[in-house]
Amino acid sequence: MKLHGSLNIKNDELCVGNITLSSIAREFGTPYFLMDENLIRENINKFKNSMGEQNKVVYAGKTFLNSHMIKILIDENIFLDVVSDGELFVAKNSGFNMENIIFHGNNKSYDEIKMGIEFSVGRFVVDSLDELNMISKISKELNKKTKVFLRINPGIEANTHEYIKTACVDCKFGIFNDKNQILNIVNSYRENKNIDIVGFHCHIGSQIFSNEPYIYEIDELFKLMSFLNEKINFTTYELNLGGGFGIYYTFGDRPLTIEEQIKFMLMRVSQNCENLNLNMPKIYVEPGRSIVGNAGTTVYEVGTVKEIQGVRNYVSVNGGMSDNIRTALYDAKYECSLVNRFGNENYKATITGKLCESGDILIKDVLIRKPERGDLLAIFSTGAYCHSMSSNYNKLRRPPVIFFYNDNLKLSSRRETLLDLIKLDV
Repeated sequence: MKLHGSLNIKNDELCVGNITLSSIAREFGTPYFLMDENLIRENINKFKNSMGEQNKVVYAGKTFLNSHMIKILIDENIFLDVVSDGELFVAKNSGFNMENIIFHGNNKSYDEIKMGIEFSVGRFVVDSLDELNMISKISKELNKKTKVFLRINPGIEANTHEYIKTACVDCKFGIFNDKNQILNIVNSYRENKNIDIVGFHCHIGSQIFSNEPYIYEIDELFKLMSFLNEKINFTTYELNLGGGFGIYYTFGDRPLTIEEQIKFMLMRVSQNCENLNLNMPKIYVEPGRSIVGNAGTTVYEVGTVKEIQGVRNYVSVNGGMSDNIRTALYDAKYECSLVNRFGNENYKATITGKLCESGDILIKDVLIRKPERGDLLAIFSTGAYCHSMSSNYNKLRRPPVIFFYNDNLKLSSRRETLLDLIKLDV
């Protein structure tokens, strides 16, 4: 088992800094999400230092986003990737600089595009020719000039789960890498007064542990850039390489360090520039999970322990797929431990939630100390795609989010109330 950031053990009890997770449960109840702000800021700065001043780090807001997270991004002076009017509103409402917004999404609505242009977001990532035409039309109506990346689908089979591959041949994302098609798009918009194609974007998937997919991605993008430069003298000023950097969840995961990953990618970019005699573009990367994933811990209370002799031991907790659907979606793997009696022993358990689905499983067949009703159980590395994908299934209330920073706790999102569950009813 691996503890990250500020998590540590004191007297057989799990702590964050000098604060026990049990005491946080007494103050805020369970379940709760704990976010280690020290680790979040440390990861952001690893990216910034590795990228250099000339390039940009763009946090993938879909991973985890609330007002406090926005304030961290402002403090650290990095960009933000949004994919909806909701994410854009949270950023705007929290005082984020709209010039540092990159607006993604494969099916932006007219209203979302108009909102982004009215807010003067820095860049749109264009997913189709239809969308580019709509951005151009709205920009003209609003008398604006909008900077865009064209999202390219290079046809990469990244070695990850089927549901988080985002650049394979059969994929809903991006403009397929047909050079002549892209040439026609670029050429037709070169003199457009309302559109500025600054470069290209590509995102190949998520939870990737090797450099090979990025080699293919970078090389294919540079082939395209060289082709456009040769045919129509088009200069690519900016290149967004996306994210997808893997993190540690369980024993056997071997992610590259942030520094290793970025050093390699920038080196590959530089090699392509030199080999193809192209100017170095400004490089963007879009980490999400690799910034917040290991910084999150979810703490539950153990309820029913059901032992089926010769079959399985089910340990139920007071949450489940409503606050972490990743296991049900992706067969995700996690490590866990009792909070108040830390450590692994030899009790083989399947950690299950309280929702009305057989698939409401958080961890299958994990070795822990034998739990009892009322024990607290922590699941690690839940900072990415857990709170952001949470739901009210079975009318469960979304847990609170508590940030830990420099030995202080801050409630950043409160627990939903029963009244919150009916506030939209009419």
